[in-house]
Amino acid sequence: MRWVGQSEQPNGFYLIQFEQADDTERPVNFAMTDGDRQAFLFKQQGRNLWFLADQPFADDAEWRPRNTQAWVFLNELSASLSASQPVLITGSNQTMATVFHLANALKPEFDVRAVLASESDFPFVIKPARFLFPDFPSQAIGAATLLEDWKIPNRLCSKAALPGCYDGCLGDLWSQWTPPMDWQLIDCDRLRPDD
Repeated sequence: MRWVGQSEQPNGFYLIQFEQADDTERPVNFAMTDGDRQAFLFKQQGRNLWFLADQPFADDAEWRPRNTQAWVFLNELSASLSASQPVLITGSNQTMATVFHLANALKPEFDVRAVLASESDFPFVIKPARFLFPDFPSQAIGAATLLEDWKIPNRLCSKAALPGCYDGCLGDLWSQWTPPMDWQLIDCDRLRPDD
């Protein structure tokens, strides 16, 4: 893969772009590392790949893929889902990139919703939600604008007591809110390709 560049996002996050030799589809949980740091696949468009990272990277860093044995491909994942039931995609911290990637890929065929969690900030400006979320804690009215632009209802959790966010992590949320029984769950934190 060839380094193309990076662009700073809100709150110190970066989108890093690479170009690959062909348009081979990468796994939904594809991640790159330069040893100590890692970046998660945010979007693939043909030969172009964008990764979300919580810090800038040097263009001469020696990048390599994370654990290839843990890869999950979109066709396998979508084959396990029912198109007649809503899909809730969740992810914390850097796996938020996987939530965005999956939400965009699944939205043409599935009724997608998302919950993003962060220990600190988000790689976007929090905006008031336009879409309802059944029985979700009432103080959590913040959302990711990009997901809302895609018409994907979403909510945010943060341990940093950010305005509009549920105060806590996903584990705390599950103790106060249960998704409707007919929703299917994709937990991107469990898809994380750890070494």
